[in-house]
Amino acid sequence: MLPLESRPLAGGGPKLDSSPVGQLDLPRRAGRAQNGGKVGGVGEESVIFGKRLSQYLGFQKLFLVLTAAVGLARLGSSLAGMPDDSARWLSMNVLVWAGAVYYGIATHARGFGSYQQLLPLVFLQVTILHVIAVAGIVLSIAGFPNIFAAPEYSGPVTPESQWLHALSHLTIGMVAAPLVLWGVASLALWITKRVARRPALAESHGR
Repeated sequence: MLPLESRPLAGGGPKLDSSPVGQLDLPRRAGRAQNGGKVGGVGEESVIFGKRLSQYLGFQKLFLVLTAAVGLARLGSSLAGMPDDSARWLSMNVLVWAGAVYYGIATHARGFGSYQQLLPLVFLQVTILHVIAVAGIVLSIAGFPNIFAAPEYSGPVTPESQWLHALSHLTIGMVAAPLVLWGVASLALWITKRVARRPALAESHGR
């Protein structure tokens, strides 16, 4: 008689392994099956406040694309020699503030979520702004002056302290700006909820 671990099942199914090693491997096999064949969940998408990263990106893709396009146009035009007084009209800040208000309204109108979901939305857009700004500062340090390192647009920093300027974008800027914009978006969401509640209350009183 064949040993249990090598005896084929009826219908040519998989072999049953009753050895201690085979039994210990069962949880690992089950986890691999749940994760699409990937051990340890490698390749799983991040979930932030109950929503996948792709859901956030899909919800705000228009503002992300516009922010990147305007930022790169601002940098490119400045490198090409456009005066700073003209290049400054290509403003990522305007889009970031407009995005915060839009997220507050659209999150409720489209049923995307609530106040928690607003923070990742503004953070992702702010990340694009700071990445482009830091790229401009690094190019200026490398000998390609542009608007992102101009004194009138970079605060009280000297050419010798541009590395500090870049670092401030990646530290203070990545914390303070999203929190402020989250407050703006939250206010827009709160107002939107209040306005949307009034017709419902009026209808209920009219019955």
